[in-house]
Amino acid sequence: MNQELAILCAQDQIDLKTQAPLRIERDRARRGRVMEILQEGGFSEGVDYSMAALIFQHGEKLEDWWTAYQFATKAVELGTERARWLGAAAYDRWLLGQGEPIRYGTQLVNFGGIYRLPKIDGKCTSEDRLMWGLASERDQFAMNDIVGMPQMRICNTLTADNLTVKVICIDRILVFGDVFGEQLRRHSRFDLSLNGLGTVYQNNYEWRWINDNNDEMEVWWLPMPIMPELGHCIVSHGESTMEVSSLDNHSIIWVITDEVLTGYFKSQDRIWAVSGTHRDRVDSVISTLLSQAYKVEKE
Repeated sequence: MNQELAILCAQDQIDLKTQAPLRIERDRARRGRVMEILQEGGFSEGVDYSMAALIFQHGEKLEDWWTAYQFATKAVELGTERARWLGAAAYDRWLLGQGEPIRYGTQLVNFGGIYRLPKIDGKCTSEDRLMWGLASERDQFAMNDIVGMPQMRICNTLTADNLTVKVICIDRILVFGDVFGEQLRRHSRFDLSLNGLGTVYQNNYEWRWINDNNDEMEVWWLPMPIMPELGHCIVSHGESTMEVSSLDNHSIIWVITDEVLTGYFKSQDRIWAVSGTHRDRVDSVISTLLSQAYKVEKE
């Protein structure tokens, strides 16, 4: 094991967890030094490539995440099995950086203050999940034992209509979840399919939102596949409450915090999560989505 790489890796983890003021500049310097060590012939074991992958995983651009992926796959070739998940995570970040659906389900992205599993491209087989050391897609959407995350605890849970929603609390932000959340809002276009709601934006994940007069999200929503359990992941600042209501014979599970409320409900072949800062705006979007689904069913 290269001792300097080990020191750089330890520094990387401390800066990430403490959100050191000069973390980004220090990350850049570490990546530069890693490449110098590589050129000097300082990599000799799989663990060296694994540590380098972790450092580049915390990069800023596509080239950084692709380099992390290459380092991780080399580490696996040399027998460092724990680098498998790291390779999958780096590949997912490389896709996220392009605004594309992810492959392996390793990342959570901030969408309106709630960390969400981004759209998965459907190309990851059961064999791939075994090879890369991944949880099942069902466990990923439920946020069971997510690798690479701060400690997660279940703060609340409620079940209705064969759907369980779990409020999962974490004690600090997910740095890259926030970074990619901002990027995904920039990968947007107008959605003209929803009449009467105002100007609706949409990204490549079918995540949609409406801004207020200050260009801040006022109401936002996303579809998810039918799953028995869903995780609702937030940074814990206080208590959340949950309740169930009904609209047009659909059960709606509500998660309510001081700032945001979210309604979860099933419609056709998907689950919708609609969030916002005002109940009337959230109700309006839910009614529109249910109305659209009803029209499709009649056709």
